[in-house]
Amino acid sequence: MVKILSEKVAHKLMFEENLVVKFSKRQKYSSNSGEITPTQPNFLNLNFTTKNPNEIWLTDSTEFRITAGKVYLSPLVYCYGDAINSWTIRTKQDTQLVNKILDNGLATL
Repeated sequence: MVKILSEKVAHKLMFEENLVVKFSKRQKYSSNSGEITPTQPNFLNLNFTTKNPNEIWLTDSTEFRITAGKVYLSPLVYCYGDAINSWTIRTKQDTQLVNKILDNGLATL
């Protein structure tokens, strides 16, 4: 027979019996771990608008976990029109991901 207890009752019983749940400490996420190149200077100073075409292009990669594994999405943002120029998805985050997105961006212009 299974009894359903409230969280407070379970906590009280665990306290009375000196039962403690041990949690493993989660490793803190660091996007800079394993960085092999120095940080580049910030030329834009958070000003992502431009009055001239082909002056500023931005890209980044985002990791998604799906049932098949990890995939990486990399969009190319064309700041002149504030639009996504092109994008690519790959299962590896490597130089081919960046090269493909730049090739796609050049082809659409």
